[in-house]
Amino acid sequence: MFLINTQIKINSKNIETKIHKNLKKVKVSLSVDAVNMARVLFYDDPNDSFLQEHKDFDIGKEISISMGFDKDIKEVFIGEIIRIDYIFENATSLVELICYDKLFKLSRMRYSRPFVKMKDSDIAKKMASEAGLKFDIEATSRVHEYIFQNNESNLDFLRRRAERLGYELDIENGKMIFKSARYKNKKPIISLVWRKELSEFKLKLDSSEVVEEIVVTSWDPIKKETIEEVTKAGDEIKVISAKKMATKEVKKKLKNKAKIYKIDIPNLQNAEAKEIGKSKLTSSSIKFLTARGVCRGEPLIKAGKVIKILGIGEKFSGEYYIVSCEHVYSGDSFKTFFEVVSNGTLE
Repeated sequence: MFLINTQIKINSKNIETKIHKNLKKVKVSLSVDAVNMARVLFYDDPNDSFLQEHKDFDIGKEISISMGFDKDIKEVFIGEIIRIDYIFENATSLVELICYDKLFKLSRMRYSRPFVKMKDSDIAKKMASEAGLKFDIEATSRVHEYIFQNNESNLDFLRRRAERLGYELDIENGKMIFKSARYKNKKPIISLVWRKELSEFKLKLDSSEVVEEIVVTSWDPIKKETIEEVTKAGDEIKVISAKKMATKEVKKKLKNKAKIYKIDIPNLQNAEAKEIGKSKLTSSSIKFLTARGVCRGEPLIKAGKVIKILGIGEKFSGEYYIVSCEHVYSGDSFKTFFEVVSNGTLE
């Protein structure tokens, strides 16, 4: 029998034992396409409102959360307290801390401004520095003559550019990352076996949003000619150990009736148009195989990592890319819920 263990630090110090004993629930939500967040709920004494007045329970304080069993605990979240809810119901007083990771800093303001003769990676570095964030950024190749940020937050702007490049935007090890999608060349962080560690795994194959071809067109104002790049089934990036690729399966089984998606973007070079087409085809194909799983609390599971699922047959046993997860502690229960994708079956 393992004892559930949670550790909460505010401004790098463990919370007081008296406060920790009143911990009711912790929910940490991690995602590759959203700001990571945590909700931490405490009972408060309705007679003295101890937590209402406590100096550590204040907006802007740094908070870290570690979870696990016995002495084996691992950090699952680090961020800042952004909101505090005070709840009074049925003679019970509760205080809930709502926390976001540091990527949230990129969403605080909207800008309308140009970027002249800059790479996407240089813009990402500039925005990270403006927000006071350390960064780990993969260099991009093209120097853009002109890009305009049109009444967007830095977060929305960088997510849009990341999607176009096939990049991911996230916080990892305290740094903002702006890199190629991390499902390539990764080893699984953990293996889960159905009916052992894995209690539930619901998987679906869905061809409705998978396209078989992407056509990207543009206009070269110097050469005064149309640019067209076609990305076909099989050209997409393989997600981990996928074997029977979604685009080829859909093209074959729907007998060439799968959608062909056309994109018209001004002022592209051929290499960039090809890169965008490949990224769009990959993002479409990973909607083919999606699954949700539940296991005993496992702090190693994080969005942007790879997990290996075993014991569910040859067709589906293998490696998957984690797009989101939730670690939930409540009383005597600690469970991890996760969502994974692949752009093909694994046999």
